[in-house]
Amino acid sequence: MTSRQQLDVIIVAVYLISVAYVLYRAYQSISEYVEEQTIITFDKAGLDSQLAERQLKDVIDVNFGFGGRYTFDQPQDLGITVANKSKDKTLEIDWDRCSIQSDGRSRRVIRFPPDRRVDLSQRQVFSVIPPGGVIRERVSAEDLLKVNANNALEPKGPLVTIAALPPPAKAAFLSSTSDIKFSMRLAVWIADDVVEDRPNALHMLNCQFSIKRVPLSEYLPWKR
Repeated sequence: MTSRQQLDVIIVAVYLISVAYVLYRAYQSISEYVEEQTIITFDKAGLDSQLAERQLKDVIDVNFGFGGRYTFDQPQDLGITVANKSKDKTLEIDWDRCSIQSDGRSRRVIRFPPDRRVDLSQRQVFSVIPPGGVIRERVSAEDLLKVNANNALEPKGPLVTIAALPPPAKAAFLSSTSDIKFSMRLAVWIADDVVEDRPNALHMLNCQFSIKRVPLSEYLPWKR
């Protein structure tokens, strides 16, 4: 092999090593980014099935807003919309009967008023929704709330602690082969405005959510 050929081999080897290193760093960077990304979905079909079974599809509609992707320390609260679809019934959300099931336990739901000043030792005021009305609220779990510099409560941790998952469940989640489930029980009183002597009916609605880790394949160029 001539000195010229040897030089060409060295140049090609250096080039290939450089390309491999750049690709490795790019892969490593993407892996670190994706590892912190999740998608959260609300099982709307499951809730609608509950409403249909109770003949409430024309009375109440419930939805939760999730947009984009979240890091592992999110969400810390939930945005909920409740609509009264009826013409002659009043809905009342009993927040103290609501609960969030996550991290292996049941947690009291706290609704944030506009100024986020809440006395956790007191009962919460019901949210009243007249016929045709809609409310939009943000809620969180009581044990996550801390007082900030403005003397208002704000959540200081995620509703689901991924780091605290049992090892098998955590491994399945990180490999994107299994979702994390959590839920919220929504307590709704329904009063008939026409028949005044009819007692209110309490309905406990189970709202299910799934957290899925975004797989690395979602970041490949042809997936975008």
